Amino acid sequence: MNTTELISIILVIVSALLIGITVPTLIWLLGTVQALKKVLEEMKEESATLSDNAYLVLKEAQTDLRRVDDLLDSAGIVAQVADSASRLAYNTFSNPVIKAVAIGTGTARAVKRLGNAKQPGTVKRGKPRR
Repeated sequence: MNTTELISIILVIVSALLIGITVPTLIWLLGTVQALKKVLEEMKEESATLSDNAYLVLKEAQTDLRRVDDLLDSAGIVAQVADSASRLAYNTFSNPVIKAVAIGTGTARAVKRLGNAKQPGTVKRGKPRR
């Protein structure tokens, strides 16, 4: 055996060892890639489901928000109507009530003066009104 044959045998053995190491490594990497592919598919399905659920929740929230907005608008209208009714009631009743109180007070004073005038010597003359 000469040196060239010895080097060739050593290279064949080293190559066989490298192939022996590389093939199982490649098989392991292939299994890992397949497992990653499976996980990615599951995540894709789950994210699609979550996305659909999020869309439904968003639509429901929009519907609820519209309802709340409508309720606030209705409450504003009710408040305006109540304010208008309050002003109308005040304007309607305040003037006649003031007049009725004034008439009642004036009548009471007149009756009092007339009652005092019937008693001899008790006529009081008040100051003239302006």
